[in-house]
Amino acid sequence: MKKNEKNEELQSRREFFKKAAKGALPILGAILLSGAPQILNAAEKSPMGFCYANGFI
Repeated sequence: MKKNEKNEELQSRREFFKKAAKGALPILGAILLSGAPQILNAAEKSPMGFCYANGFI
């Protein structure tokens, strides 16, 4: 019986973490995607002091 109880406890923990992940992942994804335009704009700008004419400062 102990083995069966332990298995049920692990199953309930697994279900809890599944539900928690399903709730948290969309929120985290929305936060990351909301910052994506700023990240893309920063990547398009050249680094400070870099000149494209000769490749040096």
